[in-house]
Amino acid sequence: MIFISFCKSYYIEIDSLKDALKANLITPQEIALQCSDDEKSEKLFSITNTNYKINFLKECKVLRIPSQGREKIINTNEEEKILALLPKNITPKSEFFANEFKMTTFLEGYKPLSFEDLKDDKILLLLIQTLKKLHIYKHKDYPNFQKIPMVDEIYKYEKIANIKLTTPIEHKLLLEIAKSLDKGVYSMPQRFTTPQYLIQWKNP
Repeated sequence: MIFISFCKSYYIEIDSLKDALKANLITPQEIALQCSDDEKSEKLFSITNTNYKINFLKECKVLRIPSQGREKIINTNEEEKILALLPKNITPKSEFFANEFKMTTFLEGYKPLSFEDLKDDKILLLLIQTLKKLHIYKHKDYPNFQKIPMVDEIYKYEKIANIKLTTPIEHKLLLEIAKSLDKGVYSMPQRFTTPQYLIQWKNP
């Protein structure tokens, strides 16, 4: 015997802002406006999140609102711990909240590096010097952090993107390079320290 039942409505349990976002009960902009002192916000460029520049407690901040599926790319718990290890002059002050929300001090007059910036020898030198500072944090000294093999990263992003960006020959070459690099000494995961995210250049 088969029982079939119908219902005209159903309930979604909402335990957090992240749940509310997923259920489309609130938008990222509405959250930003509610967090802002003056109910104003400016959307900023981002790849894996939705970011807004707001005034918060009389300070200019960047509010990071996690996008759906972000947890497949970024481990927020490790992000917070790794950024806490870095010198204060490398990355802006960050405050982490539940459900992957984050507040960062907005750097007035700064901008993310572009490919054009990297053609400037002075900027490139600053980038290299900063990366050297990051590479002193060896994984062997922090074994509790997860290693991130480059080969695994390639396969993971390919699965997420579900599109082919390289030819078979290019793909084979990239994997060979990644396998070679994975045999080297591991520094701390630098997913949170890419040039566009971390190293910034102030306009003259």
